[in-house]
Amino acid sequence: HPAKAALLERRKDAWKATTWKEWDERSRSLAGALIDDGVAPGEHVAIFSYSRREWVEVDVAVMMAGARTVTIYHNVGRETVEHILTDSAASIVIAEGPLQIRSLFAGGTPPPSIRRIIYIEDRGTPIARPGQPAPREVTLDEALPEAARGIAIRYEAYLERGAQALARHGVELERRIVTLDPEDITKIVYTSGTTGKPKGAMLAHPSSAA
Repeated sequence: HPAKAALLERRKDAWKATTWKEWDERSRSLAGALIDDGVAPGEHVAIFSYSRREWVEVDVAVMMAGARTVTIYHNVGRETVEHILTDSAASIVIAEGPLQIRSLFAGGTPPPSIRRIIYIEDRGTPIARPGQPAPREVTLDEALPEAARGIAIRYEAYLERGAQALARHGVELERRIVTLDPEDITKIVYTSGTTGKPKGAMLAHPSSAA
C-alpha cells in the first residue's frame, strides 16, 4: 500500500503524513548517501535524537546499507555521549540539533572515528524547569566548532545528495539489501550505565525462524 500513511507527525496545528512510498524513497536516498560517504557493511552509524520521523528513516537506511545503528538517548550527558561514540567507533552521527551537537564536543573535538555529522534541524530550546522561563536558545554556530563545519551537513541536504548518489550506487544498494542475513547485527543499544559505564547490547535482525 505505497500511497497509505505510514508515519504521522505533528506540524504546528495539523498532522502531516508520510506514505510508505515516501518513507522508502527517503530511506533509500539516505542509504545512497551513506554508501557515497564510504560506509561499509558492518560499520556503525549513531543516532542522537528524540523519537521522530527522521529517526526511523535513518534506522531503515542504515539497515539497507548493511550497517549498524548505534542509539544514543536524546538527553544523556556529554561524557556518556563521548563514551558511546568512542566505544562503538561510529563513523557517522545524526544529531537532532544544537543541543545534541554541543554534546558531541565534550573534549573539544568529536571522537576521531567520526567523519560526518548530519544535523536534522535547529531545535535549540532547552526544556524549561517548572515555574521557570525557558533558557536561551542554543544556536548552531555556538554548538558547532568552526573546525568541524567541514564534516557537518543538514539532513535534507544529505537526502538530496543521496538521491543523486543512487545513480552511482543503486546496484550496490540493492546488493546489500538482498544479502542481509537474519543473524547480522543491526543495532547496538547502550545500557543506562547504572552498573558502570554504558555497555552496548548487540541486536540481530529478527529471524524468520524465531
